[in-house]
Amino acid sequence: GRHQENWSLISKELGRRRMQCRDRWRLVYEDFRSGHWKSYEDRRLVKAVREEVRDDEVLGNKQRDLPWKRIYPNYVKRVKEGSKRRSRQQCRKRWYNILQYVWREILEKAERLKRLVKKRTKWTGEEDKTLLKAIMDSGIEEEGDIEFGRLIESKGWNLSNARWQTLRGNVPGDVATNKDFQDLVSWMHANIEELRKMETDSNSDSEKDEAGDNNEEQESAHSSSMPALSS
Repeated sequence: GRHQENWSLISKELGRRRMQCRDRWRLVYEDFRSGHWKSYEDRRLVKAVREEVRDDEVLGNKQRDLPWKRIYPNYVKRVKEGSKRRSRQQCRKRWYNILQYVWREILEKAERLKRLVKKRTKWTGEEDKTLLKAIMDSGIEEEGDIEFGRLIESKGWNLSNARWQTLRGNVPGDVATNKDFQDLVSWMHANIEELRKMETDSNSDSEKDEAGDNNEEQESAHSSSMPALSS
């Protein structure tokens, strides 16, 4: 139009507030997601609010207006490229009508789900032995013939395959080269504790590297005027 999205002039002509005009335009003419909010959408918005609002005291029933000029861009960057996002107006309404009262429960539920997934994907020493024993008992002569879906019913194909690849990757090169397949699996079964120790040591090194990265991020956050909350 002739005002080229000059919301101050447009608002005077329409007798509406400037922000009302802008939000209405964006809601009508931009391709935003509509309908019921999914749980992952709520988590995105909650995390965006928590990063941009430093004081937990305003994240409750009694709170002042939040800094949506910072919150909304933070939310937008969490939406996968090519996916539809919610409008700023939708985010505000979702927060003030629903999420401001239940945001803690949403994050706690996500943490519980993460723990359940970790429990299912974690392998014990006995489960490793069962996996390798099942491969030995199958009598197959090549790795490509392993039927992972039939080895441990509670784990399934994907987890069993991933676990085999992890254990197989920890086998020393000379052992892997000089043994046929069944001898290799038998060696892995006999040396499972050593293979698991190698994995633990590797994970420990990765955690140290991650901790170092987190420390750098925290130092950077402390030096800024608005440090982010921990998630």
